Amino acid sequence: MSERSVGRALRRFGALTTAVVLLLGTATIGAHAQDDPSSAAPTQTETATPSSDVVEPSTTTEPPPPSSSEASTPPESPAPPSADPSAPATPPTSVEQTPAERQNVEQERATAQEDAQQAAPDLKVSLRFDREYGIGEPLGITLTVRNDGDAPAHQVRFATETLQLNLTTGVEDLISRPDLAPGEQKVIRLGGTAQWGAPNAALTVRAWVEGAVDKTPADNQARAEAKIVNNTGTVSGVLFEDRDGNGVAGPGEGVDWQTLRLSGGPEYPVSGSTYNGGQFAMYSVPPGTYQVSWSGRNSNGEELSVKPGQFITVKQGETTRVAVQVVPSLSRSLWISGGSFGKQKYAKGERVSVSVTVHNRGTAPITGLVTVCDPENDPATLDGTGDGWGDLRPDRGGVTVAAGETKTFTVTDTVPDAEFPTGKVYFACVFSVDGRNVLDPGNGAPNPGLTIGANVAGTRGSLSGHVLSNGSPVLYGTKVVAVNAANNRIVGYSGTSGSTGSWQINDLPQGQIALQVTGRWKLADGSTRRLVDVVGEQDVKVDLDVVPGPEVEDPTVFAPDLKVGVSFDKPSYDISDLVLMTLEVENIGTGAAPARGNWREGPYNELAPSFDYNELRRFLTAPIELWPGESKRFTLTARPRDGGSDPEKLRKLSYAVQVGTVTAEPSENNRAEAHADVTWGTGSASVTVYGDRNMNGRMDAGEELPNAKAGIGGGKPHVNRSGTTDGSGKIRFTDLPAGLYNTYGESDRETGWVSGGGETAVVNPGDEGTALVRLVRPLSDELKVSLRFDKPSYEPGSKAGVVLSITNDSAKSLRVKAECGSSSHGPYLGNDDLAWGDLARTGPGVEIAAGARFDVHIESDMPAGASDYGYVALGCTFGPEDGVGLPYASARAVVPGATQTFTGLVVTGDPMVPTMVPVPNVKIVLLDPETGKPVVSTTTDAHGGWTFPDLAVGAYEPLVVGPWKLMDFGSDGEPFGNVRGREYPEYVWVEPGPEVADPTAGAEAAGPGADGSGSDSGTTAVRAIRNTDALADTGVSVLGLALFGALLVMTGAAMRRRPAQRS
Repeated sequence: MSERSVGRALRRFGALTTAVVLLLGTATIGAHAQDDPSSAAPTQTETATPSSDVVEPSTTTEPPPPSSSEASTPPESPAPPSADPSAPATPPTSVEQTPAERQNVEQERATAQEDAQQAAPDLKVSLRFDREYGIGEPLGITLTVRNDGDAPAHQVRFATETLQLNLTTGVEDLISRPDLAPGEQKVIRLGGTAQWGAPNAALTVRAWVEGAVDKTPADNQARAEAKIVNNTGTVSGVLFEDRDGNGVAGPGEGVDWQTLRLSGGPEYPVSGSTYNGGQFAMYSVPPGTYQVSWSGRNSNGEELSVKPGQFITVKQGETTRVAVQVVPSLSRSLWISGGSFGKQKYAKGERVSVSVTVHNRGTAPITGLVTVCDPENDPATLDGTGDGWGDLRPDRGGVTVAAGETKTFTVTDTVPDAEFPTGKVYFACVFSVDGRNVLDPGNGAPNPGLTIGANVAGTRGSLSGHVLSNGSPVLYGTKVVAVNAANNRIVGYSGTSGSTGSWQINDLPQGQIALQVTGRWKLADGSTRRLVDVVGEQDVKVDLDVVPGPEVEDPTVFAPDLKVGVSFDKPSYDISDLVLMTLEVENIGTGAAPARGNWREGPYNELAPSFDYNELRRFLTAPIELWPGESKRFTLTARPRDGGSDPEKLRKLSYAVQVGTVTAEPSENNRAEAHADVTWGTGSASVTVYGDRNMNGRMDAGEELPNAKAGIGGGKPHVNRSGTTDGSGKIRFTDLPAGLYNTYGESDRETGWVSGGGETAVVNPGDEGTALVRLVRPLSDELKVSLRFDKPSYEPGSKAGVVLSITNDSAKSLRVKAECGSSSHGPYLGNDDLAWGDLARTGPGVEIAAGARFDVHIESDMPAGASDYGYVALGCTFGPEDGVGLPYASARAVVPGATQTFTGLVVTGDPMVPTMVPVPNVKIVLLDPETGKPVVSTTTDAHGGWTFPDLAVGAYEPLVVGPWKLMDFGSDGEPFGNVRGREYPEYVWVEPGPEVADPTAGAEAAGPGADGSGSDSGTTAVRAIRNTDALADTGVSVLGLALFGALLVMTGAAMRRRPAQRS
């Protein structure tokens, strides 16, 4: 780095203070506030009008009188009532900067001006899909990168991120690293496939020049998304074996744990699995007509396959329900006992006859039997559709073979006028009772088949001659091998014989043949092979002159040897690079026949790159059949892994492949593994946090916020960082993995600011990205809420009265909705009761004019669990839309009467693991959460256990006397308390802390009063030492209406894992 660059870097570093990292995880707090120009309009909800017999709550709308129950400081999470709510602090209107801070700002401005004047590349990326697509269609994408800078961009690199998308073409251009002169652009066409069934697919591309500073890195990245139209249907059904013969699926007839596929229609790469009595479902199936492909065995070991003639028609947008019956496979009953052509050789155009003998070994007749021929559409194979095939043609009715019957069929056809590479015409057919709807006629297939051939005149010839050395015959130790010059497959061989060293190879295909000799000889002209032409129906004479040479192994010995390989196209990758992974298998053995095998799945490998397995499966599922010297290769596009908690585990890639073989052969080369290193570049990001006081959606002078908490998350590998702004409202995050980052601001209880969203920052290696984070004032500044029950206690089963007051101090009318969750759990009261009227959870809300107050009294049914818990609780957020920054209020009332023995333990240790160490012989006091007065007390036993017999149910606040501080208490996320019917103990977690005095010392503990809040025994109320971040009963909700509602049902609203609070 030059002195000039170092100077700029130092000045930039001096202009920013070091960020204080507070959080390791990304905060998910957003912002929704009044008059936010970036917020979406509230969603309108249609609701049914209540019937006329529902009593509407009494309401009034009038200017508000002075109130003593203002909304409190915004909570970080829903909280129970507090005794000392306080209003949000007024944000500072100006920030006084020190001389040093002002100097830093001036230095940064100077650095920015200097950077702007320096020549540099400026890449701009645009990206688009061609159109929207249907499921299964190939995707077309256009990527354009242009250099808008005033310096050349050398070796431009591209980083890609895909969502439900796999790139298939154009990858070579993405990894080509082009050069772009100023003003020059490059257009790259990409192709891809969407994940099957995905509603959309997206691609993000980032371009950068390694080692260069881009003038505007924010436009180095672009994202495009394509809609995938779901024009498919669904198949739902059952796979069954009709054991009782009634033709329908019945109990105990389902075939479980089988994998099914659809065939015969449009491509559908997804499989289905049977479970729970043979049930299966297949989704996103293209419209068409299919058969279910499956074969297997039942519990008795009998081979089964899908009964012929069962078709599935799938229609767009519909679910097709089917019962797929399986029966013994045709191959179990139909046995092909023989087959032959009428003669050994035919001329082109000559009529040919083939006889095939079959035997029905079953106990039932086989009807509708046809032949399905020429599966590979080979011109040298009879296609089975001519008139001479009679009823065996697949479009005819077929023939019948009675049980136990042996029958011979003879068909006639014409030898086609075609090329015959092997010199033969073939009968290659399978027998079917379901027309052309047959599975692959391979080994173990349910449809039996036969392949036989006959010679075609004029296509076969012979070679003969002598092997001579200096004019003398070579009598021993050599063999002449004939190899097809086009594909290097052995087509014949002969040893020398007689006293003349003669040899002869018959039945060779017409065309060019390569001859080679084995043993300690080589051709006299130094070549390894001699090329000769075979002429049909002729014997061509060829003498081979040889001289002594190195040993040439006999290639006709059948010694197959499959060798596999896998490789990456580079030894090292940036984590954002694309990886070209190539799999290869070759037969390095010998023989006049192919080696056969199959790919095998290896164990899970956490270092494997990410790729589309469906693409790889097309290669791996095909059986391996390779002649000596032949190979198969497949290259797919992959990418380095991302994710996990430890980025260092991402620094290596590996992938292993292996094959199994049909015949015995050397196994050490049947497995291979590729390895590569993974690196990533780093850069920095400068984030500025501002408070949008005038709500214009942009940062104005003086709106920078010092001491504001903000964070950043993104990059590859993904990282999360957080910190606090300096005096100029900035945080600089360094050593960030390159990539796209989302930024956010944290809501602040003390100042009242809530998050209004953050820009994205593009971080390139060695460069710095920038972003603004917007904070706004919460709606709770101007929308005030008061919420209480109309009585301190209620009898079980009685109505609960709620008194609600909402004041709109804003300058505009607001439609306010309420979200209080559901009454379906525990003691928690929701607003799903019709008694809530327009403020019911699904209601339209109420319109409150600027400066007006809305009051309502609601009589709601008591939650069924309230008497078991000893209280009824309510917590709600209010506002015109779902979001944070909305006011929140909660209330609780006693429901006395029930008692139960209350047991638990005092423990210390780590509650997150948990590791529990009992705390014996300490005094535990239960306090009334409303008054703070002691209710009962006892001393733990030797195991830390405590018991309070016949204690009134309800919420309590535990206190442990001595050098102990409460850590966390409660169970199942609910407040600490005695609940009727609960059988497991409560835990009180403590850790060493300051000495806690005994609140019962010198006074008799108070027993529970009639209202459950304790009696007036004269005991002084004490406040227990507890978590200091307990929240008040009203304030700003940092959870949205919907989110809070879900938490209310699941967790007991604001009191989750908190001590019961006094108000």
